[in-house]
Amino acid sequence: MRALEPVAYGPLALTPATFWTLTIRELRLLVRGWRWRQDAAQEQWAWAVAHVMNASGWLKSPVTAALLLGRPTGEVWHALRAKTDPDPTD
Repeated sequence: MRALEPVAYGPLALTPATFWTLTIRELRLLVRGWRWRQDAAQEQWAWAVAHVMNASGWLKSPVTAALLLGRPTGEVWHALRAKTDPDPTD
């Protein structure tokens, strides 16, 4: 658990008392929530930047938030999504 202290005290902003009362599963859920919030913020910025770039009129083809984030789109995205089966108990 000591290896997780930087994550607990940094991004999660937990106190030592709170950290040491958590189970591993609870800590994993907190980290997952933090990562989700980070991804959501990044997607919001990419969306805004894509709109500014597209509105500039200097691009040969439109830019999307997914393109800026280096994420797959279209058929590739659908194929990857079909292969993934998230574990609801994880």
